[in-house]
Amino acid sequence: QLSKRPGKVQIDDETKKETVRIRLVLEKDTGKEVAKFWAKPTTEQRELQRDQPGLKRFRQFHNFAGELVAMERGDLETIRVFANGGYDPGLTILGFKHRNAIPFYHSVAAT
Repeated sequence: QLSKRPGKVQIDDETKKETVRIRLVLEKDTGKEVAKFWAKPTTEQRELQRDQPGLKRFRQFHNFAGELVAMERGDLETIRVFANGGYDPGLTILGFKHRNAIPFYHSVAAT
C-alpha cells in the first residue's frame, strides 16, 4: 500500500512552530463570536466544536413544493428513521410464494 504524501504546513517565522488555523463565525451586527472551528482539532477541541450553542443557530433550508423550509440537523435524521416506518434500513419480506409462481425476471441476484 502506498503511503500518503504529507500535506503543507505553515510555520511561524518567529516561533518556528506550526501555525494553528482557527475559523471564527461572528454575528453580523455586533461582531460577537458565535462559533469557533479549528483546522486540526484535538479531542477536547472537537468536543467544544460539537457542543457550541451558536451551532444550533445554523440551519439548512430545503425546497418543498416551491417553499424554503428550515431544518436542523436532528430533523433530517428523524426523517430518515421514520421514512422507513421506524424500521432499520433493509429488505422487509411481506409474504411468501412458491418459487414456480415468481417470474424469473423478478428474482434478486445474490451478487
